Amino acid sequence: DFSDVTVTAADTFLYGDATDSGNTKKDTVQGILDLAGGSGSLVLISSSEASGVASIDFTGLDNSTYVMYMMTWEDLVPAVDASDVSFRVGDTGGFDSGASDYDFHRGSVNSGSASYGAGVDAAHDAIVFSGNTGSSTNESANGYMYLYGIGSTTCFTSIHGAFMHRNNAGNGQFGWCGGYRLAAITCDRVQIFFDAGNISTGRVSLYGLAYA
Repeated sequence: DFSDVTVTAADTFLYGDATDSGNTKKDTVQGILDLAGGSGSLVLISSSEASGVASIDFTGLDNSTYVMYMMTWEDLVPAVDASDVSFRVGDTGGFDSGASDYDFHRGSVNSGSASYGAGVDAAHDAIVFSGNTGSSTNESANGYMYLYGIGSTTCFTSIHGAFMHRNNAGNGQFGWCGGYRLAAITCDRVQIFFDAGNISTGRVSLYGLAYA
């Protein structure tokens, strides 16, 4: 079957193994990407385009392949105006949403004010990364975060990163956020969502920082 298709990282191919007398083996496209990336390279793991979904979830994360992970989001528009970009992590039991599972601090400035704004909570049900994202034309959320402590049984799963969006007043808002889950778990998943309503549109991508 030679039909025209889009290759994915999970697709397999056959090759002659030079370390095993040229015997035919198979591997995934992701295997080539990891080999080409080498130490310290970002590898695209998955990218998802939202369309009226409650959240975008990435599962199956571990610490055997990647040192840490990075998530990016582009032009994320909430269904409900003035919603907050939020994150949760979890393990094989699901995502943690307890009322006091997370600690975070974020700071921001915007083009409509000379004042610094902050959002702080030492016991919340999510990490609230950025607030008041607008839902009108040309209003959306953009940003990135690094994710640490994946697969560790002792390290609190933590994030930090930066954002830029237009808020519900039509002003540009710029800032940073850091936070963590308030207990150690064997984290294997991360979730991005708005604190109210669905994600109308936008794209979210997950990358891994490869080991050697």
